Amino acid sequence: CLQQLDRANEALSIINEVISLSPEKTDLFLIQASIQLSLDRPIDALANLDFLRRLGKLDSENMLLLANLHLREGNLTLTKPVISKALSSEKKPPLLSALNVLNYVTKLQDWELAIEISQKIKSSYPGKTAQKTDQLLRRLTAIIAIKSGKNPDSGAKTLEALVQENPLDA
Repeated sequence: CLQQLDRANEALSIINEVISLSPEKTDLFLIQASIQLSLDRPIDALANLDFLRRLGKLDSENMLLLANLHLREGNLTLTKPVISKALSSEKKPPLLSALNVLNYVTKLQDWELAIEISQKIKSSYPGKTAQKTDQLLRRLTAIIAIKSGKNPDSGAKTLEALVQENPLDA
C-alpha cells in the first residue's frame, strides 16, 4: 500500500524488517525487488532476483526481468543463460515479455544475441502468437536480419509484407 502511495522508502523499510523476521518466505524478496526498482535501485533489485534464481525460486517471467536488468547493466554474459533458462522452462513467460527483451536487445544492436533470442522465441512459442505479437516478432526479426547483415533481402521483404498488411505500421 505504501508503495502505491508513493512512499516507497517506507515500504522498503517495512519489507526489510519483515524479511529479517521471515527470510524463508522468498516471495518477500520479489516484493523487495519491486520496491527497489520503483526507487531506481536496479542493482539491488538485480541482486534480489539473482538470489531467488540461485535458490531455484524465480519463475520464468521474473527471469526475463532479471535478464533485462543484466542487459541494462551491460552484463551480456550473464544475460544469455538467464534468457535461455526462462524460454526453456516448462511454464514459459508471456510471449510479450520475451518480445520486450528481444526489442531491448535489438535497440542495443547486439545482433548476435538478438538472433539467438529470436530463434529461441520462435522455437519456444510455435503457433502461439497472436496477430499483434506475431507482427512484432516478424518486424524485430526483419530488423535484425537487415541490421546484422545476415539476410537483408529477406528482412526487407518481411518489412514490405508487414507494410502491405498494415500500412499504418510503417
